[in-house]
Amino acid sequence: MAVPTSAKARSLLADAVSVWRISPATVGDVIDAAVECLVAGIDSPSLRELAGASPKESQFALEPLISDALVELNMQEVLTADVQRAALGAMLRKVHAGQLEMRELAGWAHRFVGHDGDTACQAFVDLDDMYDDAEYSGRDLVVLEQWAADAARAFLAGEPLPPYSWS
Repeated sequence: MAVPTSAKARSLLADAVSVWRISPATVGDVIDAAVECLVAGIDSPSLRELAGASPKESQFALEPLISDALVELNMQEVLTADVQRAALGAMLRKVHAGQLEMRELAGWAHRFVGHDGDTACQAFVDLDDMYDDAEYSGRDLVVLEQWAADAARAFLAGEPLPPYSWS
């Protein structure tokens, strides 16, 4: 296993915390990212403590530890970013890294963002419904998959999402 670069390790930690903020059950990923930071040579007292914590630890104990580690690493902006947009961005990066299928991302967005969530994230919530429609109607998923990949790239780049059409 290659040692992650400092920038990569910080990015992994930011993404893990972003997802944890919307889905606390993913705290194990935050702890793993803290370990990756240490391996990459990033160090702070709270980061070391976080890396050694158990994911079964109380959220009341882990939340201040995560916050303290981010402050010590000058990454506190992770805690002030829009929760849904930051978590969706982190999940889209997992899709691009091949760690998650777009269909799984759509289901996650439907569950954790929902139809009443951030309007900037709605295309990915709707994508879950679009996959369902495609499965029931027998439509070709190739067009949907291509649009989803283009939309993901646009979202991560901060650009407007492309329009979608079944034709």
